[in-house]
Amino acid sequence: MSQSNQISSMSILALTDSSTGTISGIKVLLGKEAESRLASKSFIKKWDALYENCPWATVFQSSKLLTTWFQCFKDAYHSILIFEEQEDKLTGLLILVQDIGKSKISVAGCTEAEYQTWLAEGDQYTGFIENALTSLRSHFPKSEVHFTNIPANTPLEWVSRAKWSKVCELTAFQRPVMNLNKADAPKLFRKQQFREKRNRLKRLGELSFEHITSLDRFVTVLPELMDQFDFRKGARYNVLYFRNKPAGKRYLIELFKQGLLHATILKLNDEIIASIVGQIDGKSVCLGGINTHSPCYGLLSPGYVHFLMLGQHLLAEGYELFDLTPGNDPYKWRIANDQDVVHSLCFSSPKKTFVKKRVVNPLMDFAKANLSKRGVDIRDLKETMLKALERINKNKVNGMASIITSILPYKRNNKQTAIYRYDPSSSVAKNSVIVELNSFASLLDFDQHSSRITRWEFLNEAMQRFENGAKAHTYVKNGRLLCCVWQAGNTEVLENVLGAEALDAQQQHICLVDGFYLHAALQANLESVIKSIMEKVKAGKQSTCIYATLSGSDKKLGRELERAGFKPLI
Repeated sequence: MSQSNQISSMSILALTDSSTGTISGIKVLLGKEAESRLASKSFIKKWDALYENCPWATVFQSSKLLTTWFQCFKDAYHSILIFEEQEDKLTGLLILVQDIGKSKISVAGCTEAEYQTWLAEGDQYTGFIENALTSLRSHFPKSEVHFTNIPANTPLEWVSRAKWSKVCELTAFQRPVMNLNKADAPKLFRKQQFREKRNRLKRLGELSFEHITSLDRFVTVLPELMDQFDFRKGARYNVLYFRNKPAGKRYLIELFKQGLLHATILKLNDEIIASIVGQIDGKSVCLGGINTHSPCYGLLSPGYVHFLMLGQHLLAEGYELFDLTPGNDPYKWRIANDQDVVHSLCFSSPKKTFVKKRVVNPLMDFAKANLSKRGVDIRDLKETMLKALERINKNKVNGMASIITSILPYKRNNKQTAIYRYDPSSSVAKNSVIVELNSFASLLDFDQHSSRITRWEFLNEAMQRFENGAKAHTYVKNGRLLCCVWQAGNTEVLENVLGAEALDAQQQHICLVDGFYLHAALQANLESVIKSIMEKVKAGKQSTCIYATLSGSDKKLGRELERAGFKPLI
């Protein structure tokens, strides 16, 4: 058996004739041989029987879900199949994958699997996983595997034994759930806060909840849900799942075809303002797919309203549990009425496990405790450090000077803010362009290489502006954001110019734009684009007065605004 920690196409061929382990009947298949066995109808039949008999199995270990996952992501991973059979009956199963071209080993399903575990039955409840990990170590001596969110009733007593405590780290996490079987479940939907927030949305127009049951309808709305999902994840965590994993769209569509997804959306005047696409696991729905809400309505909590409306719907449909999944998100605990405990398990080398348990973890606990005393949230500090690292990575191709500049704080501009007024009688754009309003897809096309700030910072600022009531007018060409103009949610900054009474009297006819992003490639067409956007701003509010604010030191942008029909006031 090869001692390499990486499955290559050459090592697969070498392992084909000797890929059966000898530890307590455990069998190990790698690469194409594993893929062939996983696709075998006879093996899938045994797999399904084991799945039904395993008390802690979730839908993420089912053959329906995992075979679909392998079909959609097969180009990214090699398969590692570890199993045990007794009298032609499958009694234990652990499916792993290895990133192609890398040594990293993960549980099959990877980030698409909310719960990761193994399957076993009968006398092999604990014996199988011990033998499976021992066999894995013999094939991959340097292997490290993380099991994320091991289900609550999985037997884990074996981890505390001396042999395993040296190579395993077990961490517990609270899992909030909406237990629809509990007598107090209906009370969740009678909360005053829920009624008030729902009524506030209703006052803006027609509020409707839709359970998507048609494949055509699901395929139609999915791109919009993907953009909402990537925008929020990009703003909060610098992760663009669907843009970085195009196969994710096909994966969801295939799961929907098989009846494994429960999809709902919340609409306001036919605009999707929240969505949840979760996996169906028997009598429960898991929040493990898409969970979005439009930041344009963030102050009205459309996500919170949608969660509780979905809870009502699931109760009426006969579901017993709405699994909110582990996490410290406050909104989950506000809508939960029950909880349990899941675990993460890291299987690693004795040296790495020792360092993590005896050095890294104590240091982290010490840092958290001391920073907390000083009013510093470790999560905020981590985010700040990650954003600085992202800036360094973005600018390292331009040399050390660019790196140093990128991590220095922005210079404070002490000059007075310049205010401009748009002349509505100015000529219309000669070459009008297509301008999008509040398009998340457009904002996701931001080109960070043309800007000092990173995409993460740009999206984070955009989300904050949306949550404060701003609107984004964007122009994209050839898949690249060339212009973004922000229409402010309030016009208080104009009080010093117009006076409080005049501002109040004209409020319904005044618009303020207070943020501009202009790509360098826009220069040749800047005037037409700005005029096209101003026409959209006027049309959106029947406005007669449009004002713009920008830094007094930004003379170049000021000149461009004047070319487009703005007149300086201050």
